[in-house]
Amino acid sequence: MESHPRRLKWVSVVLIQAILAGTACAQPPSHIDRYAYRCESGATLISAYDPQTDTMRVQYRDQVLTLVPVRSGSGAKFGGSDVPWGWWSKGTEGFVFGYAADGTDDEILDRCGDGEILDEDVQEPSES
Repeated sequence: MESHPRRLKWVSVVLIQAILAGTACAQPPSHIDRYAYRCESGATLISAYDPQTDTMRVQYRDQVLTLVPVRSGSGAKFGGSDVPWGWWSKGTEGFVFGYAADGTDDEILDRCGDGEILDEDVQEPSES
């Protein structure tokens, strides 16, 4: 029986796509790093970045917010159009910043430092 080059090529492409799709589905969930920061106000801020959703969950004072990336000159800056404050971190330091009425960055509400990674058994901040 003769094999047709076009049919072989098509079958090869389909098999490669199936293998790649199976590999993508079989990957384990991404690791979520959680950090704790001590703030000048005396509060503790806990942040957890989720690379799968590209969001940052931040627990600060009595609030837990899910923040999205916003433009920054340096560091990792997260906020949003419907949140009262955002989180801007660089290394082991960061700032809690407020928003003005027009949606632009306003004042720095708190300065936080001494960021350290939390143990694996510490829960990710969850909205209550």
